[in-house]
This record gives sequence, structure tokens and C-alpha cells, in this order.
Amino acid sequence: MEPCPVLQICPEETEENSLAADLMIIMGARKKLHYKRLANLRNARNRANLLKAANSSVGTIQFDTNEDESAQLTSELPESQEDVLPEKPCFSKIFQYSTCSTIHQSNVRFLYADVYSRVRNTSHLLKQTENLFEQADGVFLKETPESTTLKALRNSFLAFKSDAQELTKLLGVLKQENQAGISELERKFEQLLDEKEALIERLQVRPWTKMIHKNNERLNNEVAMYRSVMDLRARKIDDLHEELEGTSEALDNAHHALQSERSRIRGLRGDYDELREKYRRLTKQLQQRDRQIETLREKLEVTNRDNTKIGRQLARCKGRLKKLRDESPESSDSSTSSEFHKRVDNEKFSTRFSDDSQS
Repeated sequence: MEPCPVLQICPEETEENSLAADLMIIMGARKKLHYKRLANLRNARNRANLLKAANSSVGTIQFDTNEDESAQLTSELPESQEDVLPEKPCFSKIFQYSTCSTIHQSNVRFLYADVYSRVRNTSHLLKQTENLFEQADGVFLKETPESTTLKALRNSFLAFKSDAQELTKLLGVLKQENQAGISELERKFEQLLDEKEALIERLQVRPWTKMIHKNNERLNNEVAMYRSVMDLRARKIDDLHEELEGTSEALDNAHHALQSERSRIRGLRGDYDELREKYRRLTKQLQQRDRQIETLREKLEVTNRDNTKIGRQLARCKGRLKKLRDESPESSDSSTSSEFHKRVDNEKFSTRFSDDSQS
């Protein structure tokens, strides 16, 4: 069996490699289906041959088929000695096991015998196999979506192939035309060179040469004038360069001076910050001293008030003591005791007054 021509696609001729891979997958699936159908046909033919052998050997089994249908079935099936099983005593024993039972109960191998007995014509299976073989060879008789797509792809491939051949032919023609054009251009170039030489010979005539010499002299004078002008401009440019260098030096000096001033200002700023911090600290210390002085003043005022109160109390006590001394009749007897008490009171008041003054 020759492969399908659609699969003979070279990767150099077409760039649709993915399409070629899909075609390969489709054709592989179709081949598998074709082989499966052939196996099914082979199994059906073997079963039909077994059924025919059983009918010929045992006459007790009756199927629900007509005689003309069975005859047609047996006539259409190929009678080959390899497919038909020989008559053996085991088959007669199997089919004589139960004469009244049906074919389904007699043997499991003939489970679908009634289905194959109802087959009236098997020629369509053979036609289908022929169609499959023809499809594998590249001839598509039965119209299916796969066959139409394959036909379209095959036609497109053939069209691409013909276009490629035409393009190669056109390239050959273009190469020939290009070579002919190149040779023609070379010939024209040689003619132009000959004409140029002839014109040069004609230009060497005397009047033309005189006019050319005059024009050359005029052009030389203009060139000399322009050169002098360019020299003057070059000198001016040199002077300007010198001035620019002087100004650049002055700018550099000013820049250095500015940087030094900036550094000095930064130092002054640092000194100013330090003095400011010192001033803040001194102000804080002065505020603390002022607070301490205020607290001391308040304490002194309190002590002065206490001293005045104590003095007043002492004066009152002295007045009372005098009154008591004057009024008491037993002043002589109690003189010693009163003096003792007076001395003790004076010592107490003196110690208290000294403590308050120290605080």
C-alpha cells in the first residue's frame, strides 16, 4: 500500500509544519479505524463461517431466518477452507446437548449469531473497505469532512508546488534579463567614455582655453581675497580666545574667593551657634538663680514674720510676769522659784530665736 501523497510534504517546501503534523495525526487515526474495521469484518466472516458449519452439521437448531436470506448470506460470504472450521464431534455434542434450547443458551460463542443471521447483504462492507483503500491511496470517492479537507490540502499543496516551479522559472528568466541589462549598461558606459574623450579634445580649442584661463585667474584672485579675510577672522578669533581665557581666569579667582567667603561664613555660623548655646545655658542658669533667690526671700520673709511674732509674745509674757509679781503676796517666798522659772523661759526663747535666725 502506497502512502497518501498529501503526507509527502517536505518542511523545506512549506512552512506549515504544524498543519503537516495535524495531517499525520488524522491519517494515523484513519488508518487505525481502517484496521479496526478490517478486524471486525474478519471476525464477522469467521462467525458466519462457524454458523454455516454448525447449520450444515446439526439440523436440530432452528433460527428465525428465511431460507432465501440464509442462502444469500452464505452465497455472499467468501467460502475459503481456512476460515470454515472442520466438522468435529465436539461441535455435534455441543449442538446436540439441548435440541429444544435456543442458540443463546447452547453456546456462548454464538451469542450474536441471530444478529449475523439477519444480515442480508455484506457487499457494503466490502465497498467500504475498497473506499478506505482508495482513500489511503489518495483517491477520495466518499465525500466526508475529513476527505474534503484532505482534498483541499492536497490541491493547495499541488498549487504551491506549481507556483514554486513557476517562480523558479521566473527567477531564471529574470537572471537572464539582468545579465542582458548589465551587458547593455556596460556597452553604454563605454560609449559615454568615448564621447567624453571626444568632448575633451573639442574643449582644447584655443578660444575656449583662453576663456577658461581667464576664469581660472579670476577664481584664484577671489580665493586669495577670501583667504586674507579668513586670516583676519582667524586673528580676531585668537584675540577673542585670549580674552575668554582671561575672563575664565578671573571667574576662577572669583569662584575661589567666593568659596573662601562661604567657608568663613560657615565658621562664623558655627561660632554663632556655639555662642547662642552658651547664652541659652547662661540664661537658664540665671533663671534658676533668680528662682533660688526668690525662694530665699520668701523664706526670709517668713522668718521675719515669725521673729516679730516671737518678740511680741516675749513682750506679752514679760508684761504678764511683771503683773503677776506685783499682784502675788508671797513674792518673797517664791522669789527663788520665780527666778528659776524666768531663767528657764529666757533660755527657751533665746534658743528658739537663735534657731529661727539661723534658718
